[in-house]
Amino acid sequence: MKIKYTAAGEDSKVPKPYVGLIMCSQEKRIYVHGLIDSGSDHNLFSFGLAELCGIDLRYAAKVSVAGFNHAGKKNMGYLVPVKYVLDNCEWTGDTVFVETDQPHGFLGQVGFFDAFNILFSYNKQTIEVTPVSAEKVDHLR
Repeated sequence: MKIKYTAAGEDSKVPKPYVGLIMCSQEKRIYVHGLIDSGSDHNLFSFGLAELCGIDLRYAAKVSVAGFNHAGKKNMGYLVPVKYVLDNCEWTGDTVFVETDQPHGFLGQVGFFDAFNILFSYNKQTIEVTPVSAEKVDHLR
């Protein structure tokens, strides 16, 4: 699937690789935005989105996250597997929920890049995203 780059907000004039996707729990599905970020180890989203989606963090593994805020300090986060839907693709990706005021999340190496092949074209202002599972099926034919 091809996705167009979009600006990061009203104050930004630089388009970035943002995607809209659905975050799922057993009870709810919510629409979220994520920046496709090759520098992020995991998918990262806010505690507020976990709560809004009904994702229980009480029994999640505690992890330390560096570089997520501009203060340079480490944040404590909670790592859980989360089901996502992008277009007609569903996958479960490890996700770290942290305290942040970011209006969007980050889609990282574990949780997004491990599920998709991604081709960035800044000149065309597009991202091509292909599920890895589709590639595996093609090799079987």
